[in-house]
Amino acid sequence: MKKIANKYSLALIESVDLDTLALFCSYQAKIDESFKNQDFWTFVTSPLVVDDQKLELIKQVCGELDKTFAFFLRILVRNNRLKLLPLVMQNLALYLANKKKECRAFVYYHQKLGEENKAKLQEIILQKFGLKTEIVECIVSEEKMRISIEELGVEFSFSKERVMQKLKQSILSSF
Repeated sequence: MKKIANKYSLALIESVDLDTLALFCSYQAKIDESFKNQDFWTFVTSPLVVDDQKLELIKQVCGELDKTFAFFLRILVRNNRLKLLPLVMQNLALYLANKKKECRAFVYYHQKLGEENKAKLQEIILQKFGLKTEIVECIVSEEKMRISIEELGVEFSFSKERVMQKLKQSILSSF
């Protein structure tokens, strides 16, 4: 399924300019949220539902659609590939972020980072990878920090216990 989604993504990338791709990516959040709903998923993937009804539902979810994007949706619906739409949208967003030298870093931590720490993290990522970064904070219950940058396929993890254990080993080995 991912290979087919990649082909649709590549076709879109080759046929429209970056501004149009950015417009398409503006629909991503609404589409992703809708496809997480089981009733929505069942409706748009059902062979019993008429294609026009599927298109109309997506238009209602996204609001006013670009003419090119509406045509692309028609192609997906006609070929029974509408379930690939979230993957295609994700591919488009990754491509656009790569072109703009931007990325999103998801930081999983048990408390808010604070603006100063966010700025430091953004600076480190800019120095190491040459990318402007948007920091997305996710509060978790564990006392460890995990940083994930999907565009690069990179993930870092730090835990308080592991740091303490390494520190103890270092101190003990020095004697």
